[in-house]
Amino acid sequence: MASTDVLPLPIHSHAFDYHRLDTTINKRKRDTDRTMPSPLINLSKMQLKKDITFDAAKHLNFQPPSKVWTMDEINLHNKGVSNTAVSEPFQLFTEEAVQQMRAEVLSKEVFDNCQYSSNIAACQLRGFASQ
Repeated sequence: MASTDVLPLPIHSHAFDYHRLDTTINKRKRDTDRTMPSPLINLSKMQLKKDITFDAAKHLNFQPPSKVWTMDEINLHNKGVSNTAVSEPFQLFTEEAVQQMRAEVLSKEVFDNCQYSSNIAACQLRGFASQ
């Protein structure tokens, strides 16, 4: 799996001024006349296997990370709920399992029934997983 570079954000950016954010306004289920974002349309046509059942012996392929940093190593002694701070990326699922999960999450049915937007996120998927 590949990691991504993260660009630093300006400290005084109004977009991340948590005192100015009101997360209770503008939350709504997506409009039914809107279509899925164009980059996701092609992904949603991925082959979804309806009869597949998750099988850990078949679909898990855990490869331990090459490096794990502790909270002490990043100078956050006695902070957090775990001594593990962060790790290098690692593989957890097989390619087949990843493709199936993508096909399920990016399906038209999920976007039609589970897509929401708010003032802090343009596209959220909620309520897809059973409880």
